[in-house]
Amino acid sequence: MCKMILRMLAALLVCACAPIAPAQTAGSPPIANSSLAALGESPSKPDSGTDDSRVSPDLRRRDARYRLCASDVVSVTFPLTPEFNQTVSIQPDGFASLAGAGDVRLEGLTTQESAEAVRVAYAQILTDPVVSIDLKDFNKPYFIVSGEVGHPGKFDLRGETSATEAIAIAGGFNDASKHSQVLLFRRVNNDWYEVKPLNLKRILQGHDVNEDPEVLPGDMLFVNLESALDAEDLPVRPPTGLGQNVSAPSASLEYLRAIRCGPVGCANNHNLDFQAAGAERTHTAIARSCMVPLGSGLTLRSAPNVFVWEGPGAIRVGFWAAAIASRDLATRSTVGVEPATLARATEAVNQLRSRGARLSIALIHAGCLRTNRADPAEANLIDAIARLGFCVAASHSHRISGARMIHAPNSNPVFCFYGLGSIASGYVASDLEREGLIVVVSLTSAGDLASVEVRPVILGASGFGEIPAPQTSDAILSRFRSLSGEIADGSSARLFYRDMSEGLVSLYLRDARAALRQSGLRGLARKARRMRMRHVKRLVRSVLP
Repeated sequence: MCKMILRMLAALLVCACAPIAPAQTAGSPPIANSSLAALGESPSKPDSGTDDSRVSPDLRRRDARYRLCASDVVSVTFPLTPEFNQTVSIQPDGFASLAGAGDVRLEGLTTQESAEAVRVAYAQILTDPVVSIDLKDFNKPYFIVSGEVGHPGKFDLRGETSATEAIAIAGGFNDASKHSQVLLFRRVNNDWYEVKPLNLKRILQGHDVNEDPEVLPGDMLFVNLESALDAEDLPVRPPTGLGQNVSAPSASLEYLRAIRCGPVGCANNHNLDFQAAGAERTHTAIARSCMVPLGSGLTLRSAPNVFVWEGPGAIRVGFWAAAIASRDLATRSTVGVEPATLARATEAVNQLRSRGARLSIALIHAGCLRTNRADPAEANLIDAIARLGFCVAASHSHRISGARMIHAPNSNPVFCFYGLGSIASGYVASDLEREGLIVVVSLTSAGDLASVEVRPVILGASGFGEIPAPQTSDAILSRFRSLSGEIADGSSARLFYRDMSEGLVSLYLRDARAALRQSGLRGLARKARRMRMRHVKRLVRSVLP
């Protein structure tokens, strides 16, 4: 059966958090946010030579000068040596190629600062060069409004625009919208980013009018998309047992564009529901939306599919998506989903480091439908992958689970999250599947890890994530802390098998009967081939607790 279902599981927000901590000295551990105090580790403090308080960033000047971006076009003028006059474009890596002077990085500089950078470059071949730079063309800033508004979409950002003005430009709230639950993602300056919940209901009523923020071009989120896109007219692959095939229109990606998603993980159970053609359409739709599909479409003869995000200054963050539980894992001869193995994770880490990634994040498909607790074997594998060189290893799943901070050899502590739930879903089997977590990774201006924290999300009636009410938020975080405490005290594994034992034998029998009914003995054989040691352990524990 094919269903029009969209699942966006898990979210990791990079450089979007509370104010960044002061830069730490070499070898000092990153700061663990108080939200992670339940992981069995006390928050670390910066070196005693630094201020251990969370300092707020400098106030952003409202008359700040424009800073050059990739694809901007500038004219470089030499009044005394006009033969060097030229017009250049800033390349995607932030550099501009100058005749006779080579490549000079101009991204992030004002025109005055870039003129000085060019002058220094030409000082090697000219005596006291005089340089002026004029901006000829630039990427027009824009903002995206998505959700329950009159005309969701992308709009030019012309001058100073507040959040309420942005909503009005998009046609205003409709009857189903939550005026008090608006989420604004934005970059504040070159050193830090924030995600800010807004109560526009109070602002529109004349309260807290000074809290109506200016809209700015934001930044980037990393999610997993567990659905094919625009594949409804393609042949459907028969599901194995009780599974189902899922698809959604590519317009669903507007939600991800609105929250500034960059890489999109495709390593999951449903990437090939509509076979190779469906996977190709999904990848094309993601790329057309200016995002990067990760985690599928390769064989093991190819290097792992990774992405390196280049932030301001020295910030380089690497991303890798893979799956533990999937029927479509790639082999050396078969194109499929990136497998979450130690060998592939090692390759991914090495590739990310060779491309300059200072920190790396792994998003892994795992988890079970019927429990909030992590499968012990999957949790151990996630830990092992994290120790290879990832600062954060997170599992996207149908429900939230716990987390812990572990120590890798010769590195700072790393953070493992065993279930982040969903930020959007067209299918919710229980209220517990409405809960989700966003992992917020904060970086210093030098690109080092400053803090890691979690923030709760709740799926609304529309299936898209919303900011929870305070009581709901507290309940989600309380569950997260409790699950993390079970991991810390060692009781999580026992409780996982207790949860899974309830009705597991009858579930497996129904699953086998469905596979036999759908595809005969071949379907039953495919189901048997998918059995792994973790499935055997679950069955044994359910019969012999």
